[in-house]
Amino acid sequence: MNQELMWFDEGAGGVITAAGLSLAIQLIGCALAISYLAWVCIASYNEWGKEEISGGDMLITWFRSVAVLMVLLYLFTT
Repeated sequence: MNQELMWFDEGAGGVITAAGLSLAIQLIGCALAISYLAWVCIASYNEWGKEEISGGDMLITWFRSVAVLMVLLYLFTT
């Protein structure tokens, strides 16, 4: 067991394990990040369909949201 896990176990009094809590946070965070990406893509597609934005603006929005997703997933899994 590494030192951080020992500190966590000592602070939690052995009641909470870091592995399960960390996995839960990662799963919830990743699900929220993927849901946000889907919402951004659908919203920009709808705006493009209403001719409120151009196709280039829609693609830029999609690429930005994918870049944010990659950063968030990296932060959640490390």
